[in-house]
Amino acid sequence: MLGETALLGDAIESAVVGIGANTDWRARDFPAELAASMTSLFELSGGRPISRDALLDGWLARLEPRYEALRAGRFDAGAWTTRQRTTGHRVEVEVGGELLAGKAAGVDPDSG
Repeated sequence: MLGETALLGDAIESAVVGIGANTDWRARDFPAELAASMTSLFELSGGRPISRDALLDGWLARLEPRYEALRAGRFDAGAWTTRQRTTGHRVEVEVGGELLAGKAAGVDPDSG
C-alpha cells in the first residue's frame, strides 16, 4: 500500500492511495530478490483459485463506509490502531522531499 498527499498551506489538497494484491502468483514464480518477503493470495489459500472480481467487490464494500465517515469528519482511530502493523517498527516517510526515519508510535486520532 502506498499513499501520497499534496498540501496547500496547512490543509490536504489531495491524497492518492495505491493498493496492490498478488492474487495468482505461485511461490516458484516469485522474483528471487523478493521471494523471502512476498506472498500471494493463491499461496495463502492453499492453491485455491482467487476471484479478482469477488475480491474487489468485498474490498470496495468495506472501503465505502470508511470513506463516507472520513468525508463526514469521522476517523475511527481505534479500529485503525488494532489493524496497523507499523507501530513499534522502524519506518521511513518522505515529507516535502525530506526522508524522515524513526520508530512508528501509532496513529493520531485527530489527524490520522
